Amino acid sequence: MVTSLLAWARGQEAAHAYLQVVATNAAGIALYRQLDFEVLYRYWYRVSPP
Repeated sequence: MVTSLLAWARGQEAAHAYLQVVATNAAGIALYRQLDFEVLYRYWYRVSPP
């Protein structure tokens, strides 16, 4: 799905693709690294304890 979206974006002449993933989502991070995404910056959020 991600590769299809990236291919479509290239066809639309998109020069860049950005995404966000929660730091604890190891599977997502691994997938995006396989697709050559890299960390550009990090967001920090305060989350109330459960």
